Amino acid sequence: MPFRYPIAAICFLFLILGATRGFSQCPPPDPLVFGESSCTPKSFTLSAIDSPDTYNWYDVPTGGLPVYQGDFFTTPILSTTTTYYVTSFDSGSNCESTRVPVQAIILPDSGDPAVYGMNKWNVYCFNGINWTDYKGFYIHNLININSSARWGSFSNPSSASGYNGCPVNFDNHSISYKRQGFPPGVYTIDILDHNDDFTLTINGHIIMTRVGFGQSYNRVWTGSLDGSSLVEYKWLDRLGASSANVIFTAIGTPTDLFAGNINYNQAYCVSGDPAPLRDSVAIAADRNSYVRSGSNTPVIAPGELMTNTKAPDNLMNIYLSFDVSSIRTSVFNNAYLYLRSFDRTNYPNKLLFVSSVADTLWDESFITWSNKPAASSPPIASSVIYDINEQWYKFDISAYVLAQRNAGNKRISLMLNDTTSEDNPLVFFSKDTPFPPVLVINNKSGGCTGYTYQWQYSPLCNNIWGDVSGATSDTYDPPTISDSTCYRLQIKDGCGSTAYSNILHVNIDAQTVAGKLTVSEIDLQSGTIQINGEVGKIRHWEVSEDNFTTTPTNITSNATQISYTGSPTSDLYYRAQIKSGACPFVYSDTIKILKVQEFIIFNSFSPNGDGINDVWKINGIERYPDNKVSIVNFMGVPIYQAERYNNEDVVWQGSLGGQSLPDGTYYYSVQIPDKPAMTGYVIIKR
Repeated sequence: MPFRYPIAAICFLFLILGATRGFSQCPPPDPLVFGESSCTPKSFTLSAIDSPDTYNWYDVPTGGLPVYQGDFFTTPILSTTTTYYVTSFDSGSNCESTRVPVQAIILPDSGDPAVYGMNKWNVYCFNGINWTDYKGFYIHNLININSSARWGSFSNPSSASGYNGCPVNFDNHSISYKRQGFPPGVYTIDILDHNDDFTLTINGHIIMTRVGFGQSYNRVWTGSLDGSSLVEYKWLDRLGASSANVIFTAIGTPTDLFAGNINYNQAYCVSGDPAPLRDSVAIAADRNSYVRSGSNTPVIAPGELMTNTKAPDNLMNIYLSFDVSSIRTSVFNNAYLYLRSFDRTNYPNKLLFVSSVADTLWDESFITWSNKPAASSPPIASSVIYDINEQWYKFDISAYVLAQRNAGNKRISLMLNDTTSEDNPLVFFSKDTPFPPVLVINNKSGGCTGYTYQWQYSPLCNNIWGDVSGATSDTYDPPTISDSTCYRLQIKDGCGSTAYSNILHVNIDAQTVAGKLTVSEIDLQSGTIQINGEVGKIRHWEVSEDNFTTTPTNITSNATQISYTGSPTSDLYYRAQIKSGACPFVYSDTIKILKVQEFIIFNSFSPNGDGINDVWKINGIERYPDNKVSIVNFMGVPIYQAERYNNEDVVWQGSLGGQSLPDGTYYYSVQIPDKPAMTGYVIIKR
């Protein structure tokens, strides 16, 4: 018979079983999760609902053990967006749902500062001035950049419409505009405003970077842009206004490419090391003068410019003027003043200052110490003048020249002075010489701005050119060379045009050779000195009474032969200073001109060893080194013969064969070339 449960029992069993987990779904349903976001690092609280029992929290999408179990999970402090995974868990049946991701988000939660906007500007915003503390971004769809149209210059980038991310500082922030893709064409770029420092980069090449604010730059770049072009304009703001205004203008054909002029010709000694060559233009001074205290007339000294600081009557200042109307600020890089010093034998290390002069109308024919133009204070540049040899000295006056051109000025004036209180002038070549004061300006122009460079050389300066291997920047430092060589710079632009600079000559001069001096007597009082075998030019002659122990007297002659007049009081020493081009100067050997004496053959002496009149002297015989002297006794027997008698080591001491001769009278003969023989007697008396 079938078993029958009582109705009450069945109902009770149903209630019991229905109230237990044994009747739950396995696996349980996926939980509903809630993440959290923050603009700063923090500890997040993540939560989940809809589990019939509890929740397991994981830090990996599969595998691993739960890092927490419960409804609310508190993370450690996070500084980057982190994803966790949560499941519904039935502990009775040990059933678990699939893992559902949940994020603790550090904003901004989108925007990658490395990505360029496609045919639009991605504008990335950062706290700090080094583009590292990323905060958020917005999109700018126009080609031209004008930040003030999106947010006020005294506001902050996070106030721009469409901004996505965390707040950005009002000051001390940085911004990066990045764009890939432009309507194909040739463009010029003008920067109308920048606050503060900016950098413009096209296809990975830095086009321009400037420090500061408020200046505008026209035609900073000209070239082709298309759908693949990558352009970044970034700037930083330290304090106050923050803004950018960059204009991209599509044009037709660019102007002709001009390579500019590379810097001045150079000269070096054998195996000289030339100075670096640079894409630049040289502007020589077209007015120069120097003025001196105590003088109310212009100082006329062709070829020379001087400064000095010996008060009160020997203060000297140099004035220079340059026509800078050809300098184009859109391609301006730097401006250096070059001065070439004169050789001097006693230059100290003196600090030379360069100051600006507002008055550019002064006349070199009328400027004096009394009416000289005022100069700026402080100076705009300085350099130590240290070498006694000819030397180029360089002064960086870039900021001043650029400011003058931006102000529309077509001429600049400068004043040079030193401050060492010594009566020892600094002397420089003037505009009337082969080495005038010169401004060297980096000033290439025209074409499209994607310039590439190749330096070329012609070893024989015969217009047959070869590329210098590896010399592909706008500056080239030639190696040590032994032969004169010509150089030029080839420039190609981004539109395929090619241009060449002027030709620069690097001349190698022969090593200076001193030469030898000879003397040709006219008579006992004067004669000529001749130099032979020298290599180089005679710069001047020098004469000294103490064989050049102290400062000699210069003889301003560059002839190979000079005349001399003997001194009645002392011997004179002569030498010549010779210099071959850029090689160091040298001195010839020294020739001694004996003091002028009356030619006297003394007729007695007393060789008794008392140190007085012990030898027979012939006054002035040293002037005739090719002499012959002979002495005989009263019987005509030779007792002494000598050549090159000189009263010192070649001299008769009244002896024969080392034995003293008796007192008495002896007879001499003195022979000098081209003169009659001189005869007479000499008495020995002890």
